[in-house]
Amino acid sequence: MAGMYAAYHGPKGLKLIAERIHGLTILLSQGLTALGYEQLNEVYFDTLKFDLGDLAKPLTRAGH
Repeated sequence: MAGMYAAYHGPKGLKLIAERIHGLTILLSQGLTALGYEQLNEVYFDTLKFDLGDLAKPLTRAGH
């Protein structure tokens, strides 16, 4: 499936998609950081890890 996706979009298309995804990830990181959340990744492409502080407590309790 990934091979067909790459063949369909081609190298330039894949690069544009990757740049867009990374740009949106940067925007999300900046927004959450501005709200006071600490971003924990040293480097990232499309996946972020944040310290949610007290917000994480209800999530962990709901899973038990």
